[in-house]
Amino acid sequence: MAEYCYCRMLVVERTAWTEKNAGRRFVSCVYSKRGCKYFRWVEGPICERGREVIRGLLRRIENREEEKEIVKTQRERKP
Repeated sequence: MAEYCYCRMLVVERTAWTEKNAGRRFVSCVYSKRGCKYFRWVEGPICERGREVIRGLLRRIENREEEKEIVKTQRERKP
């Protein structure tokens, strides 16, 4: 069944990546940045262990992205 926000638009499902709610899904208005305050969690909170795992994986991804940029910069400098 379709779900609509306060401004009568279809809501979109998103994933939170904050420290407290990493990986937790929610729905909100597509225009939430323009002022519509519709918000609803899709599921309950993730357990502490799950949050730790997700935060660790996110750190690993960030580190790999930084390493990738360093290698790219070094390759561009070579004659």
